[in-house]
Amino acid sequence: MKRLVFILFIVGIFFIGGSYLTVALLLDRWTDGVLPRLETLPVLKGVSFDEISVGESSLSSFNSVRWGRVDGFLRLSLSDMSGGRLRKFRFQVEELSCSIEDPLLRRIVVEANEIQLQSLNDLPDGSISEFRDRFQESLTGGRLRVEIDFNLLHPKESIQRALNSLSDLLKNGRAEISANVYGTVSFMVGSSRQTAHVLSTALGRQTVIFLDRNDVEYISESYSQRLTETEIDLVATHPLQAPILLQIKEYAHRVALEAYRRDRRVPKDAYRHVLWSFLLTNEFGPEFAEIVTDAHEVGATYESSALASKVDYHNNAVGRRYAVSGIKEKELLTLVQTDPLVMKRPF
Repeated sequence: MKRLVFILFIVGIFFIGGSYLTVALLLDRWTDGVLPRLETLPVLKGVSFDEISVGESSLSSFNSVRWGRVDGFLRLSLSDMSGGRLRKFRFQVEELSCSIEDPLLRRIVVEANEIQLQSLNDLPDGSISEFRDRFQESLTGGRLRVEIDFNLLHPKESIQRALNSLSDLLKNGRAEISANVYGTVSFMVGSSRQTAHVLSTALGRQTVIFLDRNDVEYISESYSQRLTETEIDLVATHPLQAPILLQIKEYAHRVALEAYRRDRRVPKDAYRHVLWSFLLTNEFGPEFAEIVTDAHEVGATYESSALASKVDYHNNAVGRRYAVSGIKEKELLTLVQTDPLVMKRPF
């Protein structure tokens, strides 16, 4: 009897070890063959991957898989217009893991540690790359933990739903998914390097990512034109768009001021608003551009009157119209001076 138990024990060890080795080999094949195919997934509207490289895989426990370094390129459209500009990022994840948290396979947890993102500003001619190329936006020390509700009867649909939710989280800053996000973003505004922390919170069934509002408020204090409270809230709740929002605002202010210093006949304020709205529309589309410029008018303390605000609203709309019409940035200054649609402040 003891001999039989010993034999069964040895057979069991070989069976478990063989199964473990078989699973490990299948995992390597799955990693090599499937993960890089994220590049060809058509399900992520406005999000795509290129040149994905995946490190070695290992079974860290009976219910957990780990991969070494994962890197590649991410293309992301933040525009609400079809055919909007795609922004390109190089990404690197030091460690990626996937764990089964439920014995019935109803929940899978994916974790990514030490995430790094760096923007690659390969922008087309006529863009505002002049100031954006001076420093590439980056994210360091990033962490991501996502819980995926999994249905064994419909695995493809489960994965598709999770990917779509992650796409929404990236593009819109919120999605119906359980996730924790953390990281530090770094970017230039004018001649100053700024940093802010990216955080996340649960809001009902949604996860919302945002910039630490205290960080945004601190950045605003060093700004050439201080942000209103409404603008601070807007920037803080749009972490992926935030660096560009701040850069465009500073750029429009600087360009309008320089044009006025060269020629005192330039309607500086009108030019600033038209240029600002024009660039926002080219980058994000007219709907979001209007939200951004309207936020500037709410609670502004430096505008001289209600009439001034009315003029600004009007010129912001003109800037959006110019962008949608395909007008080039280099044409704006002449248009601001000659187009009767542009309103100049008589004060």
